[in-house]
Amino acid sequence: MLLLRLQIAMLCILILAVPPFSVLAFEGSGAQGALEGGAASLTLEARLPPDVEMRRHPENGTILLLQARNLSKSLEGDDLFRELQSKDLFAEIALAFLSGHHLLFKMIHPLDELEVQSVAADDLCLKHVRFQQVFREVPVWASEIVVHLDRSNHVYLVQGKYVPTPKDVNPLPVLNQEEACGIVARELESTGSECRSCRPELVIFAPPTRRARLAYRVLTTSSLMEGWAFTVDAQTGALLEKLPTAHAGGLKPAKGMEDFLEWGRGPGRER
Repeated sequence: MLLLRLQIAMLCILILAVPPFSVLAFEGSGAQGALEGGAASLTLEARLPPDVEMRRHPENGTILLLQARNLSKSLEGDDLFRELQSKDLFAEIALAFLSGHHLLFKMIHPLDELEVQSVAADDLCLKHVRFQQVFREVPVWASEIVVHLDRSNHVYLVQGKYVPTPKDVNPLPVLNQEEACGIVARELESTGSECRSCRPELVIFAPPTRRARLAYRVLTTSSLMEGWAFTVDAQTGALLEKLPTAHAGGLKPAKGMEDFLEWGRGPGRER
């Protein structure tokens, strides 16, 4: 796996870098300007096929949908990329594609910021690779990218609900899990400072219209029919969000990507 990651990294360096913008993306205050500047966008999007359809998030500019008959066509002149395709290394193909277009996707280093959650093939021989977004090994809450490959392992569709690399977030919490659960317990007006039903998870909380923060996502149940999802700032202890998770039959996790990523084919794809 390490060798494959090194191969993908070399592939991205050799054939996918677009100077000077690839350098600006990694450091310095000019990175954001390079991502948003018209010249950079034109250079990057020129590498996509002419039949491409692209939709961006209206607030943060990330890719919601990218679709064409063969999005990866410009990469397939490279021996390493073709080797990934010939060996049916679906996750590695997807990572190489995203890494090569990291500026387009507003990610600094997708190899380190995406973890494979699942790889599935359907009865039409289409493959679907689902990634969880992470930053310095901390998951970004409700942030995923799904890359779809056709029968010949061409990338034909990418769907996403994620955020630009949250590079300003300090991944080291000030509060520990017990302190976060104590804040939730007090919010629930429980006796004492314990929350025996609390299930905390350290995440990066990054709604599109608010700055990203390190936080604890705390799920708790008060009865078989009622529960809550709290988001507590891991640095200050401030309550950032409180959502009900109750439904008939018990606890239901707070809504994430399921509905958005339900379908695996873009409109107009041949069946």
